[in-house]
Amino acid sequence: MTGIKKIGNFIQSNTAALGIIEKQTIRGSFFSYVGVAFGFVTVGLLWPHYLEPEEIGLINFLVAISAILAHVGGLGINSVCIRLFPYFRDPMKRHNGFLGLSLIFIFVGTLLITGYYFLFRQNMIDNNVGKSTLIVRYVWLIVPFTIATILYNLFDSLHKVIYDAVIGVFVKEFVFRLLNFVLIILYAAFAIRFQLFLNLYFLIFSIPALVLIIMLSTSHQFSLSFNFSFIGRDLWKSIAGVSFFGLLGGMGTLAVSNIDKIMINRLIDLEATGIYSIAFLFGTIITLPSRSLSKIATIIIAESWKKDDLATIQDIYTKSSLTQ
Repeated sequence: MTGIKKIGNFIQSNTAALGIIEKQTIRGSFFSYVGVAFGFVTVGLLWPHYLEPEEIGLINFLVAISAILAHVGGLGINSVCIRLFPYFRDPMKRHNGFLGLSLIFIFVGTLLITGYYFLFRQNMIDNNVGKSTLIVRYVWLIVPFTIATILYNLFDSLHKVIYDAVIGVFVKEFVFRLLNFVLIILYAAFAIRFQLFLNLYFLIFSIPALVLIIMLSTSHQFSLSFNFSFIGRDLWKSIAGVSFFGLLGGMGTLAVSNIDKIMINRLIDLEATGIYSIAFLFGTIITLPSRSLSKIATIIIAESWKKDDLATIQDIYTKSSLTQ
């Protein structure tokens, strides 16, 4: 009877884990595809009609460089969040101060990125003064865009580890793109200046992070308190190792999808960056299902790894490979 009970508990646990993945992947993919429809109309059709290629290039340059800098500024805390949060998980104790620990990471990282910006700001201006005047004029926006990206990355990860991966997809893939569509319509209808358009774009760009912060605060699962006494020597070593290798490993993925825009501006100009960015949009559509899947699957895998539940991990990898 004991053996039968264990088998029953395993099947129930395995089914529940896969059920969470399936449900959130379907919902996330739905919001992603609806969002990409708005994105196609906005970036693929309306932007080229109403914005200059150099202006499109500037926006994509800012987003690309902020993505890379935000990864560095996070100091690997997102990898720590995904991989090691199961060891902190305890809703009754507000997850043992994990939010406070995370905020320390991004605070230090933001200081480093800000210092890097001021150190190389003039060099960036000198490299673009003759060919990309918009970068010279709006180079100061790199830091705000980076901070908004750092906050989104962290709080999206925190939502994922409490099994709410859909909210991050909803605000980033759907709400952001819907508001971006509304913005270009307003730009076309009222002939607003590009400077105002760019400021409003940054405001819209920041909304996903703000929504995630508000949603997490209303969940009452985390607190700003610190609990360093909970983190033993071995856990500190794990945090250091995961953050370091997460920082290095994630850089490769980000470089593949973002550094091309930075290099095109460096080697050619901002106008070429804008033209390339529009063409690049069409290739991103095929990655949408895998984005939603990976957001929740990695959390279940980390939890299963802590429990030494290798069968669930194998099942997740097998079934996700067959459906992607």
